[in-house]
Amino acid sequence: MRIIGSLVIAAMVLITGCNSSSDVLATYKDGKLTRGELEDWLKVRKMTTERVYKTKRNQKGKIRKIVLDRLVVKEGEKNGFYKNPMFTKMMGLYAFSFSSKYFRKKNQETATFKEDAVKLSVIKLRANAYKVVNKKREKKSKVELDKEIASKIAQAKSIIAELNGGKDFSSLAMKYSTDFSKKKGGDWGYLTRRMRHPVIMNAAFNLKKGDVTKEPIVLRNSIYIIKASDRVVLTPGNIESVIGDKNKAKSLQRRLSNQSVRQAQSIMMNAKDVKKPFFKSKFADPKELLFSVGAKSFYLKDLNAINEFLDKFNGSTNTNKDPKYLLRRKKSITRVMFLGYLTERIIKAKKWDQTDEYKKELASFQNSIKANIYTGFKFRDIKVTEAEMKKEYTRLKDRAFTRKKRVGKRVVKTVIPYYQAKTRLQRQLLGRKRGQARSGWHRMLLKTNNFKVNEKELLGK
Repeated sequence: MRIIGSLVIAAMVLITGCNSSSDVLATYKDGKLTRGELEDWLKVRKMTTERVYKTKRNQKGKIRKIVLDRLVVKEGEKNGFYKNPMFTKMMGLYAFSFSSKYFRKKNQETATFKEDAVKLSVIKLRANAYKVVNKKREKKSKVELDKEIASKIAQAKSIIAELNGGKDFSSLAMKYSTDFSKKKGGDWGYLTRRMRHPVIMNAAFNLKKGDVTKEPIVLRNSIYIIKASDRVVLTPGNIESVIGDKNKAKSLQRRLSNQSVRQAQSIMMNAKDVKKPFFKSKFADPKELLFSVGAKSFYLKDLNAINEFLDKFNGSTNTNKDPKYLLRRKKSITRVMFLGYLTERIIKAKKWDQTDEYKKELASFQNSIKANIYTGFKFRDIKVTEAEMKKEYTRLKDRAFTRKKRVGKRVVKTVIPYYQAKTRLQRQLLGRKRGQARSGWHRMLLKTNNFKVNEKELLGK
C-alpha cells in the first residue's frame, strides 16, 4: 500500500510539472485567477500543493476563497470603507499579528535542533477504577483499586520474566497490552523527552538500545513495561530517514522547530530593555505599565482603549461581566501586542521587511484581512433579541446547557440557569445569524460577478 501511495504522489508531481503558472483556474468579472497565483497563496499559508492537488474539491475551496477576498475588497473600495479611520486602526492592530506569524515562520524555516529520541515499545496493563453493581457503574474503593493494581504489577513482573526468558516483546504486547498500540506490537514510534509523561520518559532514556525495564512502571492506575528499540539523535538532516514516514517526520520536525521558536521568543522577552510586568498584573490601575520594549511602552489605559475600540467596531453586545473572563481577555490582547512589538523589532533589525518575500506575504495577508474586516463591519448591526435567546434556551436547555453535579454518591445532570447561559446563547445565535447573512452575500457576489471555475485545469480526483 505504501508503494502504491508513493507511485500516486509521484505521478501527481509529474502531472503538476506539466502545468504552467499562467493556466487560468477561474474567471470572474474584470478578473481571473491563475495557477501561479493559487500556488503563491498556498505557499504564504504553508499549504502544500501536493495535498491541495489531490482532489478538485480542495482546489475549488481555495479558489473560491481567493476570489471572494478579491471581490469583497473591491466592494469595500467601492463603498469608501478603507478610507474610514476605524479601518486604518484595525489594520494597525492586525499588523502585530502578522509580525508574530512571520517571525515564527522564519524561525521554523531556519530552526536547527539536536534532540535525543528513543523508539519506544510498550506493554500497558490497566487496573479498572470502576465496577458494575446491579447493572450500574460505580467507582471502586481505594482498597479495591489498590488490590487490583497490586495484581497488575504482579502480572507485569511475570511478563518481564517471560521477556528475560527470550519471548518476543511485540508478541507479548499483542497478547497482554490494553494500549492502543497493541496491534502494532506496542510500537509508540520515536519520542523525545517532552512527548509523554516524565515518569515514562525518564525511565525510557535510562535504557540502552534493546533494553527492557527491569521493574514495572506504575503511573496512577496504569502499569507499563517499556523497551528502547532504538536510540538516536534527531536533526533536520536525518529526521525523515529515521522516522521513515514522511508525514510523521514533518509533524515531529514541526514540534521540535516550535521548541526552537519558543526559545527564540524567550531570548527576546528576557532582553535587558524589555519589561513585562503584565505577567503578574491584576489589570486594575489605568496608569499601570503592562510592558515596554525598548523606548515603546504599553499601559493599561492603552489596553482599555483597544478593548473599547474592538467592542465599538464589532458592534459588540457582550454581556459577560465575569471578572475571570474579562481578565483572560485583557491578558490575551496584551500578549498579542507584546509579541507584536518584540517581533516587529527583530524583523526590522534583520531587515526581513525589505525582502520581496516579506512584501509579497504582507500584501497577501493584508488582502485577506481587508476582506475579513469589511465583512465583519458590514454585518455588525445584526443583533439577537432577548426573545430569540429565551426561545433557543428552551429548545436546547436539556441537551446543550447542562452540567454534572455530585449529590452524595450519585452524579446527576442539572440544567444551567438562563442567566448563566445567556452569554453563550448570545454568542452562538449572533454567530449563526451573521454567518447565514455572510454566506448569502458571498453567493450573491460570486453570481453577480460571473464567477466560474475552469474544471479542465484542475488536478486530482
